[in-house]
Amino acid sequence: MKEKELRIALVCFGGASLAVYMHGISKEILKLVRASSMLHSIVDRAERSKASFLDKVDRKDSEYDTDAIYFEFLRDIGRTLELRVIVDIVAGASAGGINGTMLARALSHDLPMGALRDLWLDHADVSDLLAPHARARAGSKLVLKPVGGSIEKLDAWLHDAQLSGIYAMQRFARAARQDIDAVLNAVLEPWSNGQTEGQINRLKAIKRAMYGRAGIELLRARMIPLYQVDLHQE
Repeated sequence: MKEKELRIALVCFGGASLAVYMHGISKEILKLVRASSMLHSIVDRAERSKASFLDKVDRKDSEYDTDAIYFEFLRDIGRTLELRVIVDIVAGASAGGINGTMLARALSHDLPMGALRDLWLDHADVSDLLAPHARARAGSKLVLKPVGGSIEKLDAWLHDAQLSGIYAMQRFARAARQDIDAVLNAVLEPWSNGQTEGQINRLKAIKRAMYGRAGIELLRARMIPLYQVDLHQE
């Protein structure tokens, strides 16, 4: 019988407006891999052809739902093709990076990802991200904490990074020096582009919610306060 491996390289790229969508995709990939692993843990092929995913887990556990469908699919095509599903690479940026990291963790340790869904729904709402108390300040930029808001510390950190012998750190330090003015502003100033990114995420979220059901006038009405619309019309 033929045996094949479906090896997945996953890149999660996008901000908060796509966080829930990417979480759903990454969660289904986890379930697919989990089903494949459980199926192929049954060595006897005759037993495997009659097995059920729910025989191996607690049926009342809400963590398991589509896993059983993936298990049955792989089991049924296994009559002619032994297919294993493996995630080789997981990468991402912004909210996608968080989804990718949590997926990698869940794959490595067979852990659930339900808590991440709650995080996105409870704390990544656009209205929460744009709230006055959520405004970025110098102290909120934890990634810059090692340089302590000091040009001298930043320069010393970049120097150490370039001498670290770690390619990724050296590359990061070189890129930072190429745009050093912007980097210095990020270290020294309390401002960030968070408000701009927040408005972009808000626009994307509204646009996707309206997709196929509305036009530009309704989009404008939802994006721009009423008094600004009146001024524009005048």
